[in-house]
Amino acid sequence: DQVQKSLQVCRRIFGGMLSFARGGGRRTRIGHVRTALETSFAILRDSIERRGIQLSIDIPTNDDLPPVACAQSDLEQVLLNLLTNAREATESGGLLTVEVRSSAAGVDIAIADTGHGIAAEHLPRVLEPFFTTKSGGSGLGLTICRSIVWEAGGTIHIESAVGTGTRVTVTIPRASVAQAMKPT
Repeated sequence: DQVQKSLQVCRRIFGGMLSFARGGGRRTRIGHVRTALETSFAILRDSIERRGIQLSIDIPTNDDLPPVACAQSDLEQVLLNLLTNAREATESGGLLTVEVRSSAAGVDIAIADTGHGIAAEHLPRVLEPFFTTKSGGSGLGLTICRSIVWEAGGTIHIESAVGTGTRVTVTIPRASVAQAMKPT
């Protein structure tokens, strides 16, 4: 069942990436943060636990979170990229924290880790295409996140210190009433 769900998420993400690459418009611009986090954790939870990383998750119920103005596949892509980065940066015994809140600006999603952190001189460049500090990294993960979040009209903010960890806060605007009424 978990494999099937993961495959469905991957299909949505790859479909969204193909549409983005072809310059096509998104069919729907509505997403549900709780659902996107649940599918992301379905994919990553085993590897997080195998690495000995503790999880702290604070997400209100769906009734307390409005739909956001971002396609579901894009939202899942952002969260998978950010959670994967946090997982890779965190050593065994470390902590990965996810906090979600509804705000006047939309929905705020904060993903924090107690990993190795990002050097101050690299922090201004981490959203640039092809910039990476990882051996074997492509430098596209955070760039894709930035593009998706900005396309939705949201913001992405990164705080980090070497030896302390990193906190990425993404704010996605609420979906308009017209968007929320359309079937997804």
